[in-house]
Amino acid sequence: MRPELVAAAVNQLLDAGKVNQSQATTLSAQWQNVSRAALVIAPLAATIWSAFVVWFMGRVFLKSQFTFRKALEVTALSGTILVLGAALTGLLVAATGEASARPALSLLCLKLPQESLVRTACGLFDCTHLWATGVLAIGLSKLAGVTFKESAFWVFGYWFVARGALVLLG
Repeated sequence: MRPELVAAAVNQLLDAGKVNQSQATTLSAQWQNVSRAALVIAPLAATIWSAFVVWFMGRVFLKSQFTFRKALEVTALSGTILVLGAALTGLLVAATGEASARPALSLLCLKLPQESLVRTACGLFDCTHLWATGVLAIGLSKLAGVTFKESAFWVFGYWFVARGALVLLG
């Protein structure tokens, strides 16, 4: 990222009162280190959280006993699909010239304004996210020894609730 973009972003945080002057100075000087740390920590934290959710669903809702490590394996497997989705997103952005292009139904709505509710709703149906969620549901069904329908109910239910909350927050 260019230094002038970083300075503008830090100034916005400073103007909004989210950081003080000393924090802004430190952030400006250390933005590369902060970015590197975020690139390592965020996917790791997301994988651990997803594994916890899968393990919790199996333990509490499906009344099954399996280790957290097995839930982590299933979650990491589905994470590889999300990496593929990120690469596909990059290719779509390059091909369309539209920064918001995703492998989702919203690809059909690029002419609508970014804040359009229809476009946002269509963006929920990202094929790589649905694919990864399906893999999580299959993995949970195998780990818990239940039918795919039972595990899919919980996994996709959580996925839709989480996506809906993100839309409402955004």
